[in-house]
Amino acid sequence: VELGWPLGLPDGGRHGFTAAHREHLEAVLPAMARRLAAELPPHARRVLVLGNEELMYAPLRLATALEA
Repeated sequence: VELGWPLGLPDGGRHGFTAAHREHLEAVLPAMARRLAAELPPHARRVLVLGNEELMYAPLRLATALEA
């Protein structure tokens, strides 16, 4: 699923993730979660969203947005 990751927004903290990056991520998460939810099967009950080490923050935030 193409989520339309915003240009200039890091996908993890390996090279730094500032408060401005966090604000930007929070602003785009609802639309990204809607795009992902639209691609799920109609009766999907569970979705596994993976992240690893310094690349965990964005996937965890996306999983939280997907729950909403």
